[in-house]
Amino acid sequence: MYLSFIDVFVVVIIILLVLVVAFISFALLRTTFYKNPYIKAIRKPNLSSGKVDEYQKSLETMLTNRLDKALLDLFPNAMIKGKLVYFKSGLMYIYRNNEIDAMNILVDVPLKSLDPNEVEFDNQFIIGNNTYRSKTELYTIMDAIETTLQDDGDLKLNIRVLMYDRSQTNNEMITYLFDKGIKFDLIIGEGGKILDPLSTNLPSYYSFLGVGVNEKVTYKFKTKKQAKGNLRLSAFIGEMLNDNLFNLKSNKELLKFALFVGKDMSFGNRFIINNILWLPKVGEKLIDDEIKFISSAWRTYFVFDELYSSEDECYIYCDFYLANSETIDDVNLAISKLLTKYGVEFEVVSSSEKTRITNIRSRNFKRFTDVVDRTITDTYFTPYIINSDVSDRDIEKLGRCVIRFSPLYYPKEVLDGESEKEMVSYTSIDRAINFYEELIKEFSKYDGKYTKEQI
Repeated sequence: MYLSFIDVFVVVIIILLVLVVAFISFALLRTTFYKNPYIKAIRKPNLSSGKVDEYQKSLETMLTNRLDKALLDLFPNAMIKGKLVYFKSGLMYIYRNNEIDAMNILVDVPLKSLDPNEVEFDNQFIIGNNTYRSKTELYTIMDAIETTLQDDGDLKLNIRVLMYDRSQTNNEMITYLFDKGIKFDLIIGEGGKILDPLSTNLPSYYSFLGVGVNEKVTYKFKTKKQAKGNLRLSAFIGEMLNDNLFNLKSNKELLKFALFVGKDMSFGNRFIINNILWLPKVGEKLIDDEIKFISSAWRTYFVFDELYSSEDECYIYCDFYLANSETIDDVNLAISKLLTKYGVEFEVVSSSEKTRITNIRSRNFKRFTDVVDRTITDTYFTPYIINSDVSDRDIEKLGRCVIRFSPLYYPKEVLDGESEKEMVSYTSIDRAINFYEELIKEFSKYDGKYTKEQI
C-alpha cells in the first residue's frame, strides 16, 4: 500500500496540530500552577505601648546626639565586647570571635549625615531626616547585636558595621579591610529595598535583593558662549529629555529575573512570561510596560545636574546609568546626532564599572533568603540588578556574596503621596531588628563540610 502525497500531507498536518495543541495545553497548565498562592500586603500589627516608648526614646538618642556618644549610651555590651574604629568618613564597629571557623559578616550603612538632627514622633512613625534607612537602620543592626550579646554572652561570628557619610563613600574603610586581607562570607550592601505595588505594578509587596550594580558614566557637555552657546546647550538638553534615546535591551539575565516576579502577575501576563522564548517581542513589551522596576536594569537612563556658566563656556554634568548589556560606545552612538545638531562638545569625566553579579545559587545567598522568608513574611522576594547610584561599589573586593538589601520598608503613606516627609514606622523597626537577630543566628551556624567556594 502506497500513501499518496495528500495522505502524507494530511498526516503531517494532524501531527503538527496535535503538537501545537499539546504545547498550548502544557503551557496553559504550567501557567495555572506557576503563580504565587495569594497577594501579600504589609500588615501593621499593634506594638505594645512599652515598645513604642522604648523605640521613641532610643531613636531620639540615636538621631539627636553625636553618633559615637549615642552608640556608647544605647549599646553598652556591644561597645564593651567590641570596639569603634574612627575614620575621616565615619566609624567602623568591630566584633571579633576567636573561633577559627567563625564566619565574617560585613554590614554597610551609608548615612545621609553624621551630624545630629531633629526628629518628630507620632503613635506610628518616627519622622525626620536620616530616619528611613540611614541611622534608623544602624539602630536596628546594633540593637540586634546588643540583644544577642545579652542573651548569649557572645556572638559566634565576626561582624563589622561600616557607618559613614554617603557623600564621602566608604573607600577609606574598604581599603583598610582589604589591606588587612580580611575576606567576608556575607556582605550586606546598599541598594536593595522593600517596595509596594505602587512602585512595581505587581499586586504584592516585594523584597528586592540587589545582586549586582550596573555601570555608571558621568559626562560633561559644554558649548562656547559665543554663537548663542547657552541656547544651543539648553536646546540639546531639552531634546535629550524629550527623545526616547534608549530602548529595553533584553537578554537571558533579564528573562531569569522576570520569571521571579512573573508568578505574581495575572494569568495572561504569566502565560507570556512563561513562554517568552516563543513570544519575545510581546514579552519584552510586557516587561517594559508592566515590570518597570525590573526592566530598569536593562534600559539606560540619565540624570542631568544643574547648568553652569564660566567666563567663556556653558556646561552641564550628566550621569548615565547604563543598561546591563550596553557600553559607553552605545551611549556615544545614541547622542552623536544631537551633539552634531547643536554643536555640543563632551568629555567623559568619570566611569564606574558594573560589579560582579552575586551567585544566587550559592549557599550563603540561600541562607540569607531563608532569613528574609521567615522574618519578612508579608513580602515576596526576588533578586534584581541595580541601575542607580550606590556609594559602595568597591565593596565587592572584600567578598563574593554581596547582597544589597534593607529590611526597613518605606511607608505606604509616603508612596501614596499623603506625606513628603521621610519617616519609618515602629512596626518596620521592630521587624528589622528581628531580621538582624535571625541573620546573626543563621550565620553563627558554620558547617565545616562546606568549603569557602561553596559558601
